[in-house]
Amino acid sequence: LSAEPMSTETAKQFGSLPAILEAIHQWETARRTGAFSEGLKAELRDNQQEFHLEALSGSAWNLHRLGRGQSETPIRIQSRTKS
Repeated sequence: LSAEPMSTETAKQFGSLPAILEAIHQWETARRTGAFSEGLKAELRDNQQEFHLEALSGSAWNLHRLGRGQSETPIRIQSRTKS
């Protein structure tokens, strides 16, 4: 898929598939490079919580907790290894 993931034309042609694939890529990159601590992994396993991962660079992300009705400061996570 060589389309710009967030473009209007891509959205018309593919729906939200490119954005979903990009989100999966970001989560997998963070996981593969050791960005999540053991404590954070335990929180992520809790099905009562929801999170959004915001890419900052190729090796840093902001992890946002969702659904709490309040604006929390995101958790800054960073790769511990090269991807």
